[in-house]
Amino acid sequence: MKYLSFGAGVQTTAILFMYPQIKFDEVIFADTGSELPETYEYLDKYSKPFMEENGIKFTVVRANDKGINNLEEYCLHYKLIPSMQIRWCTDKFKTKPIEKYLLSKPKEDFPITGIFGISYDEARRVKKPRYEWWLLEYPLVEMKMTRQDCIKVIEKKGYPIPPKSGCFFCPFRTKKQWQDLYINHPDLYERAIILEENSRDFEKFKLLPSKKSLRELREEFGYGNHKLDEYD
Repeated sequence: MKYLSFGAGVQTTAILFMYPQIKFDEVIFADTGSELPETYEYLDKYSKPFMEENGIKFTVVRANDKGINNLEEYCLHYKLIPSMQIRWCTDKFKTKPIEKYLLSKPKEDFPITGIFGISYDEARRVKKPRYEWWLLEYPLVEMKMTRQDCIKVIEKKGYPIPPKSGCFFCPFRTKKQWQDLYINHPDLYERAIILEENSRDFEKFKLLPSKKSLRELREEFGYGNHKLDEYD
């Protein structure tokens, strides 16, 4: 069995739209429950219909910790925030749910091959498989396709470019991306503030590498999320 580990970003979306040039039996999406609204919208509007048209099985997996399967709720419950140094959120909410699902497959599906959307310009992220039953393939690296090449593939197929995937409170967000979140989704920005300040290590660890809190950063952004017609 071969499956596409679908992150819903540019690279894995390009691989999806390259089917059947790149062949796989199933697409697996590990849903943290905290992706940007634009990611879910793109998935529903473009990616899922493409899979349906091509008869590709689509599976959504989620983590489950005492009934909590949403990363935001998990962080609030345990008073945690994601970390750039220790990527526990990726392991618990992405890798582990996929592994658990794969291990439920019938014996004849093994060994199972995972297709991962790492592009040629980030080949340093290529990893060796953890287990004998789990093989890994990196077609974009093999084909020397960069992220820009992936964008061209998507455009050539006639689809818009998907938004950058990732949770709305990901610590890898740039200052510009935080500003975009504040302007376009002020409600999510406020929820990210609550998450950060709810953390038991709030004073020591924050979501920004600069050590500035999201509340302090919001003051720097000003009132950029207000529309002119909201005023008299």
